[in-house]
Amino acid sequence: MAAQMRADLAAIRSLLFVPADDERKLAGAAARGADAVIVDLEDAVSEGGKAAARETAARALAAMPERPLRMLRVNAFATAFHDGDLAILDGLALDAVVLPKAAPRALEGVAASGLPVLAIVETAEGLRGSYEIASHPAVFALMLGAADLSADLGLIPREDALEILHARSRLVLDSRAAGIRAPFDAAGADGSR
Repeated sequence: MAAQMRADLAAIRSLLFVPADDERKLAGAAARGADAVIVDLEDAVSEGGKAAARETAARALAAMPERPLRMLRVNAFATAFHDGDLAILDGLALDAVVLPKAAPRALEGVAASGLPVLAIVETAEGLRGSYEIASHPAVFALMLGAADLSADLGLIPREDALEILHARSRLVLDSRAAGIRAPFDAAGADGSR
């Protein structure tokens, strides 16, 4: 069973993803009303901009108020950018780290930071190992990465989103069985899904 969770992490209802390379958006993110701001080094930043985005993210996080909660989404475990992202975690004012394409084998490096982990399940491997991921002592919650999971599985998006019903249900069940908070549903650029 996962370690006792901080009350503020248990109470999060809304997450705002902000590109790590956009200083204007980062500066205004805290005032947007979300419970947590996730500074995104992964999907929101081009491959050529990763190093500069780390520097921009560090400055922005240092300037953010204590509330909302501050999180950093690192690049996935199997990418060339993952280790560089982990290297900056120690010097940042963070409440948690967000791990995309989470899988059991990807947790140890992120967990070594000592920060709570929000694990995004967005691959067949991650879905298959979601209970093991949820049971890791560093993980405070799972999140469904529906777009990437659908692409990985070759699913065709439906208006009613039934193609990801199994994944949604699985994350709810595995989170409960592991003793962690309920998972976050899939993110939507327009608030949908």
